[in-house]
Amino acid sequence: MKYSMESVFTMLMDLYYSYNGGDNSSFFTQIPYELSKAPSFYLELEEDLSLIDTSNYEIFKKDLLTRVGGNIYDKFQELKGYRYLKDSGATNIKFLEPDNIHKMPDLLATVAETNDTILEVKSINESDDDKQMWNELAKNKATAKSATLGLSDALKRKIHQTTESAIDQLISYSNKTANKIILLVIALDTNNAISRRNWMELEDYLKEIARSQTSVKLVWYYRRFGKDDRKELGLTGFLTL
Repeated sequence: MKYSMESVFTMLMDLYYSYNGGDNSSFFTQIPYELSKAPSFYLELEEDLSLIDTSNYEIFKKDLLTRVGGNIYDKFQELKGYRYLKDSGATNIKFLEPDNIHKMPDLLATVAETNDTILEVKSINESDDDKQMWNELAKNKATAKSATLGLSDALKRKIHQTTESAIDQLISYSNKTANKIILLVIALDTNNAISRRNWMELEDYLKEIARSQTSVKLVWYYRRFGKDDRKELGLTGFLTL
């Protein structure tokens, strides 16, 4: 069956036609329904997918189609790593295929013509409670939620542990002299995201982590209320190579 949205969502519809799984509730089988509502989230995914060349798309798609649940969305975040490298002037950007024996970074690229650069994308997602709240809101069952001031110690630990995991993954790569970049994609729970003070505290905490690194560049990318907020906060970080 052909759909009219194919001309706009060429890449996402290709994922729909390429999926061979049998789960009717899968993200992939629901693509036509989701696109019929044309949310900005899917327009951004289509734009990010359209940036990558055919060879990279096939590598990306092969791994993506094996994902389930939230891992699908985490895989899509790797596109932000590709965009970051491209916007930074990197060349020979390549998605690395998963290795069942060794942990691999997500992307390999060339910076300044000669320097190999590896990049790992990690996601800090909303809690299950926050996702449930949005589901209830869609059904007109949500209750009021008050703003929380200050980042919790649990969230700080999660960010720190996620960063350390990415560092371990990068330093295990065979080319020990490659430049190393971690790109964190962060989405705060709604009660945290309401307060601008929390975003400022989050950025201060990330700067503290970045300054403590001697061989890794830390880049962060924010998601607010379920959508990317490129204009206000964008990409930032400190180069400490």
